[in-house]
Amino acid sequence: MSALASLAVMLTPVLTLVLIFVLAGRARRVREGALARQVAVTDAIHRELGAIVAPFVTRVREGGWQALIAVPFERPAVVERVIVIARATLARLDPARADHIRIVLIPQERLTRYIPAATSTMVRASAPVTASPRKSAPASMPKIGVQKEKAASGAAG
Repeated sequence: MSALASLAVMLTPVLTLVLIFVLAGRARRVREGALARQVAVTDAIHRELGAIVAPFVTRVREGGWQALIAVPFERPAVVERVIVIARATLARLDPARADHIRIVLIPQERLTRYIPAATSTMVRASAPVTASPRKSAPASMPKIGVQKEKAASGAAG
């Protein structure tokens, strides 16, 4: 009995490492499958509608796939077409799990193409520094910590 126990003790680390490698390989395959499906859905949508959305595909616990897509809700025809394309692509890639496809839609943020204030701030920020680092900050900059110093000197006096 003691020989069997010592054999079990010796094999435990090896079996633990094998189990870790098996689980890591499975996680890697699931992640690669999700990325492959994400690329396929993205390509299918871009082929038909252009680069208007960027889906994020993950595996769900029920064994199916979920595509999280930020869509422009103000364009219902586009939203409908995105759903159809995403569902068809995921079903084609995994026909056995076609009933377990989940499409989650979130509102797409509208991006401003040109922001003059941000552009002028970026230009000023990239200008060469001419002042000495030892000089105090310009009067237009907020003074950090001034209130604490005044409160501390007021409390002491």
